[in-house]
Amino acid sequence: MVQNVERPLTRAVLQARATRDPDPQSRMRAINELVRCGSDNDDTLTLLKSIAQSDEDPHVIATAMAALAKGWREDSATLAWFKTYAQYAQNPLVRSVAIEELARGWHSQCNVFEILSKCAFVDPFRRQHESEVNPRQRALAAMIEQYPSYHQTWALVEERAENDADPLLRQYASQQLATHAPSQ
Repeated sequence: MVQNVERPLTRAVLQARATRDPDPQSRMRAINELVRCGSDNDDTLTLLKSIAQSDEDPHVIATAMAALAKGWREDSATLAWFKTYAQYAQNPLVRSVAIEELARGWHSQCNVFEILSKCAFVDPFRRQHESEVNPRQRALAAMIEQYPSYHQTWALVEERAENDADPLLRQYASQQLATHAPSQ
């Protein structure tokens, strides 16, 4: 834990580590420390957005995104940014994190349900390994958690259980229907 992050030199060292350290774990620790000690700083907001847009490691990007969602939820541009990343980020882990944070922090905002529905239906994810995160499944899970009383949620869960290309997602959707779906 770094002390006195308010000092310009300490902040500069953390910012350099967050953006240029060759070790992704070090970059993630620096991001978390910057946020812990200065989430009200506009420079930190700019830095986090820059990292999320330019870092090559999806875990570092996910760390920056989680920090943005936690510390800058009231920033109007942050919501628009998450809506875009949920739908169009290149990496499926990054799309998944954006989907989760969008559902967690902004589920009552305009168009969030529609974006989650779109992600659950048309995300281009194709599973290569069983351990991969499927953004369609994350979107479906978010809809079940945040919008369980919406008929459209369960219609989409049923559709995914029958038609999704990912057998793990079909299994998940079937399990959700069996245990949580409201009576028709």
